[in-house]
Amino acid sequence: LSPYNGIIGRPEIREIQAVPSTAHEMFKFPVDGGIVTIRSIILIHAECTTVITSSAVSKKVGARPENFKVALHPDFPD
Repeated sequence: LSPYNGIIGRPEIREIQAVPSTAHEMFKFPVDGGIVTIRSIILIHAECTTVITSSAVSKKVGARPENFKVALHPDFPD
């Protein structure tokens, strides 16, 4: 079973013309302004251990890249 089935059931995936890819850990579906891509970010075991055992976490470390942009509605891009 795909992890996306827990979020969106199989009939709904077909209904919104989505393309799930378990191998690439991505989920794409069309919207009025283009295509939305949802990606899974998984930490490597060593990184998880470092975060758990570290007493201080750098403020620069984030869960998303700096160039991360999402347009939720074309009329309201901000």
